Amino acid sequence: MHRVVVLIAFTIVAGCAGVESPIRPIVGPAPPEFAAAPDTLEFSGQLLVLQCSLWRDFMPLTPARGGPLTVTGTVRGIDPGTMTSTIRVLALAVVYRGEAWLARLEPGVSIPELVSVYGRGGPDWGPGVMADVVARLRLPSGETRLLAARGVPIAKTE
Repeated sequence: MHRVVVLIAFTIVAGCAGVESPIRPIVGPAPPEFAAAPDTLEFSGQLLVLQCSLWRDFMPLTPARGGPLTVTGTVRGIDPGTMTSTIRVLALAVVYRGEAWLARLEPGVSIPELVSVYGRGGPDWGPGVMADVVARLRLPSGETRLLAARGVPIAKTE
């Protein structure tokens, strides 16, 4: 009986800490508005940009085909003193070959000069290819706008 309890407990822990998520990423055709998203956005007289990183994990504990895609997105001003903390990132999508993955966002850093988010569990795109990242932002006025980072390389961590 003790062995059965230990085996069940181990299975639950291993499943919770597992490398692969049982949830498949949702990927679909990229909306046409993503192609028109600007790479700078004027806010309070300052220009904002979206800085992104994309990668897949190929560390020894991941499956041979690699871990799922991860994205980080940071909205900041071109000028260092630009205040962006009142902006909210509502969505972050990675676009590759006409397909878009909408990341499930997790909060990152939010300080007066920048706001960042990240998402994990994406499709098995890359590594070694370029993708676009599009953020949907809510401005303090309540208006939503798109902001894009184009040609972001999907890296490989080993």
